[in-house]
Amino acid sequence: MNAETVPFPEVRPDQARAFSHKHGLVGEWHRIASRGIVHSVYRVGDAVVKIPRDHPEWVCDTLTEAVAVPAVVAAGVPTPKLIAFDASREDFPVPVLILELAHGSPVDPSDPVRPDVDLLGQRLAQVHTLVRHVPDPNGWLDGPGDEHFEDRFEQAVSLLLLTPSERAFLDSVRPHIAAPSQACSEVFLHNDVHENNLLWTAHGSLTLIDWGDAAWGDPASEFTRIPTEWLEETVASYERLVSTDVAFRRRVVRCQLDNILSNIVRGSRWAAESQVRLHRLSEVCGDFLGAPVSRITA
Repeated sequence: MNAETVPFPEVRPDQARAFSHKHGLVGEWHRIASRGIVHSVYRVGDAVVKIPRDHPEWVCDTLTEAVAVPAVVAAGVPTPKLIAFDASREDFPVPVLILELAHGSPVDPSDPVRPDVDLLGQRLAQVHTLVRHVPDPNGWLDGPGDEHFEDRFEQAVSLLLLTPSERAFLDSVRPHIAAPSQACSEVFLHNDVHENNLLWTAHGSLTLIDWGDAAWGDPASEFTRIPTEWLEETVASYERLVSTDVAFRRRVVRCQLDNILSNIVRGSRWAAESQVRLHRLSEVCGDFLGAPVSRITA
């Protein structure tokens, strides 16, 4: 069965009672509304229970998170602590995560009340510099993602998915974001940083959640899905704390465009959103790179 067609799990009352008894959870089970595509998420008292859809692709994300979270917490990066990882499959046909409840909520990047995105750059610097060792005896962490920007650009052109103005922008930026000539030093990555995985509180604190794509890789790829409205401030904050190479910003833009074009070419659920991201990126790209690139016009 295709991973996208597997239903989200529903919890029966008898399953909830048995699982709560086993793990000492106290309280009613309340489904948490989520834009995530992997888990059904429930609040039970001060805990969060994450149950993946029953498909190897989604189960793998759960295994990755079970390995990543303890290492991130041990390094002192703010994220909900793993209370228990139940891989027994006694109550559910999939492994299940129990995490501490995180406080805060996502912020829409278009919201006129901006969060302190400097703090986001600081958080990512913490992840990359403090998480040095992640015990992973079963190889549950994700592997480094492959980048196929040039292939996806050619596909988008051949499939006539780009307007003339979008094509002009990409043609103007391509010379400034050439593929790196040598391998980059790898760091530990959250690897899925976007607005829905960032919880901000009214007091200004920030928590990273959902570590199901965590991997070792190029630090620039961490900024793949950072909202373009926040990109300059986030990267500038990060650069004040982490020494980056001269091609760092070029790789950030290349990663953003690779992700955008991947969604457009595949016609994914994020295709329309990615088209908007492409336009917004064109508005900030010249200043971000310090290079003459065209802007997409309507």
